[in-house]
Amino acid sequence: PVPTCGRCKHMLLSFDAVPGLAAVLEATYRADLIQRAGLEIRRLGRAYSQRYTQAVLDLSHGYLSRLQAGDGVPSASLVSLLALLSSNPTRMAELERYWALPIEASPRVGKRKSGT
Repeated sequence: PVPTCGRCKHMLLSFDAVPGLAAVLEATYRADLIQRAGLEIRRLGRAYSQRYTQAVLDLSHGYLSRLQAGDGVPSASLVSLLALLSSNPTRMAELERYWALPIEASPRVGKRKSGT
């Protein structure tokens, strides 16, 4: 995507090339996210159904199916999470347990006692 000299392969970057290059890089990045999401959804599907995965990750019904079909661009954080879970599917149960835990009140840090 970077303009280069056909003879010496030197990269030709100029201020005029930046907008076009930015558009190409953005499109390449988005295509990579779509491809990676599809791959990780298929890998994770060997262990869990999409419905279960969507429920645990609090995703809308059918979202993973749409992403797997290439319809939509996932966030980099979702693709990263899918990659981590597909490499170790047992972590899905750990996530489910985590979100089932009650929220504990955090202690008040830095609060002075009155009258001192």
